[in-house]
Amino acid sequence: MKYPCLVLKSVCTTPITITVYQEGLSEDGEPLKALEINALCNYQDRLKPFLQPINSLCR
Repeated sequence: MKYPCLVLKSVCTTPITITVYQEGLSEDGEPLKALEINALCNYQDRLKPFLQPINSLCR
């Protein structure tokens, strides 16, 4: 099954690192890495104003 492309690759500009650890420890006591991916994502950080129960505007 092929998944649809929801975000264009041209707008993915934020570098991210995804690390998945497996169970157990190495000889040095570090967690064992099962998978590590370096990729780009579409991260958008915006504040959305909302109303509190007292009807005051928060940001």
